[in-house]
Amino acid sequence: MSSPLPSELEREIVEAVVRANYKNATVKLNLSLVAQRFHFWVDQVFYESVTIANHQEASKFLKLVDMKPAGFFATFVKALTIYNDSTNSETPASAILAVCTGVQLLKCWLWEVSILPAHLDQLLLRRLSMPLNLVVKSINTTEPAWLLTLTHLDVAVDVHEEDPDASSLADILRRLPRLTNLALHFWADRLHHAAATCTSFPRLRVLVIFTQIEDLAEHGALDPRIVLVPYTAAEHAETVQAARWGLPDFWTRAESIVDERRVGLGATAQPS
Repeated sequence: MSSPLPSELEREIVEAVVRANYKNATVKLNLSLVAQRFHFWVDQVFYESVTIANHQEASKFLKLVDMKPAGFFATFVKALTIYNDSTNSETPASAILAVCTGVQLLKCWLWEVSILPAHLDQLLLRRLSMPLNLVVKSINTTEPAWLLTLTHLDVAVDVHEEDPDASSLADILRRLPRLTNLALHFWADRLHHAAATCTSFPRLRVLVIFTQIEDLAEHGALDPRIVLVPYTAAEHAETVQAARWGLPDFWTRAESIVDERRVGLGATAQPS
């Protein structure tokens, strides 16, 4: 009869299977039923990334909190997505953020709220995707902890709002000393502002411009760090999860484009 696997190796195998099948709820369920220890290991990985897409999911998640050990979600949830239609006010979002205090990657697309969700300012975020009005309000009123930790910022602009001008955008970036990656939505008609932003902030590695325009001509001539990306809701929805699971996303693709441009510019600069 074969000897049982060492516990650490057993756990590594279980976690690897869950990560490789993170979208497959059946795999999660089947592994969880093998043994109690499997159930705990599976949950630890499965809940690293949480998406709250509607009001029913918000209610279900908050009920689930009471069924898990104290501090479970604070410890294990690292990537969180909350959509606008999951709440009619800031209250459910605040309750979710109060539980998921260890989040590092946050997509918080709340369009209808006028009050910042509580606890947002306490998160040590590395990546944030949020409407412009909430970004501005958070930075100007709460002095959030993530000012000193944020490296990636994806700024969404409501269709009823004006795009940020270069000066207001600069005010935001000055407060984010570690920021290297910036994304703006539907700013393609103001590329001169984008170029000015890149010039003013040489630490930016890439500036992504999401657009719905049909003409995605090469705009690297303005600045090699500017990358135009056609916006698709389905692809953008999975950005937070992709980052957590180490999968390609719009950031990694834009960085590859910028790196290729730099190589090309270097080759062009070489004497013949």
